Amino acid sequence: LAITLACGALITFAPQMVGRAWLATLGLMALSATSALTRWQVGGLADRVGSGRLTWPFVLVSVVGLGGVAWMVRTPVEPGQVVGWLLACALVGVGYGGLQNLTMLRAFEAAGPQSVGVASTVWNAGYDTGTALGSAAMGAVAVASGFGVGMALTAALCLATLPLALAARPRR
Repeated sequence: LAITLACGALITFAPQMVGRAWLATLGLMALSATSALTRWQVGGLADRVGSGRLTWPFVLVSVVGLGGVAWMVRTPVEPGQVVGWLLACALVGVGYGGLQNLTMLRAFEAAGPQSVGVASTVWNAGYDTGTALGSAAMGAVAVASGFGVGMALTAALCLATLPLALAARPRR
């Protein structure tokens, strides 16, 4: 829910966060491309090392990327900031893609083979709820305090999930 909230906010408001429409397009392309590539790769890696070992690093990548976006969008992003904007969006995409895959795997693992349908339903409800809440909450925060504050709050929300991700690590 936390990472989809952040991405719902970014996907909805990227055009307002930047000074030029093409910057929004490039940022969202960076987010989408890295998300898809990470989602594709992390499944095999999770099969080898376990999903619990991988979740917390992707939370941190998300927080760093969202922090970068928050810093960048304090004022509208301009063409001279394109590299920083693309890097921040790409890091958010890596976190988003990795956490999509890993949280679904964790849900399936927790539910067991007899309850995969329930796990999928709950996971998808969380995913969709996060996306919707991100759009609505960011709109409210941006009106009151700006996009930089709104994106910083999404980074803080993702950071607040780190203890849960760390608890998912296997015990030695």
